[in-house]
Amino acid sequence: MLQKDIKAEHLHSQGRSIPRACDAGLGNIGKIMTDRHEKGEISIFEAFAKICSLQIKSGSIKKMAPPKPDIQCEIVGTAIVPFELVEIIDCDFANLFRKQYDTKKEIYKYYSNLPPDQKDRFDGLYSNAMIFPQFENKSTLRQRQKTFPKIIDHLLSLEPEFEGETCENYPDFEDKIEGISISRGNFRGPLFDLPFGGSIGNPTISTLRKKFQKTYESDYPLHLLAYIDLSPMFPDEIWLNDLKGFIKESLKSSQFEKIWIFDYQKNNIKFEYSLTSS
Repeated sequence: MLQKDIKAEHLHSQGRSIPRACDAGLGNIGKIMTDRHEKGEISIFEAFAKICSLQIKSGSIKKMAPPKPDIQCEIVGTAIVPFELVEIIDCDFANLFRKQYDTKKEIYKYYSNLPPDQKDRFDGLYSNAMIFPQFENKSTLRQRQKTFPKIIDHLLSLEPEFEGETCENYPDFEDKIEGISISRGNFRGPLFDLPFGGSIGNPTISTLRKKFQKTYESDYPLHLLAYIDLSPMFPDEIWLNDLKGFIKESLKSSQFEKIWIFDYQKNNIKFEYSLTSS
């Protein structure tokens, strides 16, 4: 008997029914999801309120309905301040981004452990090269690692000083690689890099841009709380500096007076910026 059948039989033997999503009805499911989302935002905001520099009055936090901002609260000496909330990095993107980061580390490890004669030959061919393998997003880290020997062998088979695209639609890679790009320049190679921005995109800037373009119904100066709810989170240097630059350039064109970047899992504020910041 399958495990799920055993569980079902156990529940029936106790006179208990098995809950099904369809029993609630699609309308109720949507309401349940909305309620969970709202409770999640309240919890995130309450955690933020405890560590931010604002003196937010206890018990003043209220959930608001669109087109008003998400949350309204009272701050000692400032009266009412509304906050719009947005999650800037979701789990799907973070997993893909982290896989790119791990792939880069693993390909350097593989290259560093090449047999000395093979490594010397590779170094001679690519001493001034930046090598960009572009893997299929759906490929796993293990599948990517299996292609490393073929990548090295293929690169060793190219003409000296080769520059440009190679390996496109290459059957040996079993659809795990879309291609390899090689650039030459005034730097000490070989260097490996993966397209963190190109094929998978960086959602932080596009997410904030959408918020900056919206209009909210508010009689008070508006704050934006952009939060991260991931553990573990990938390194700040991959994404945070670009986001800071975008905020400093674009906040003035939005309805927001101030923005906060809050890491909910680590319970710290990574960045804050207001129109009055120097």
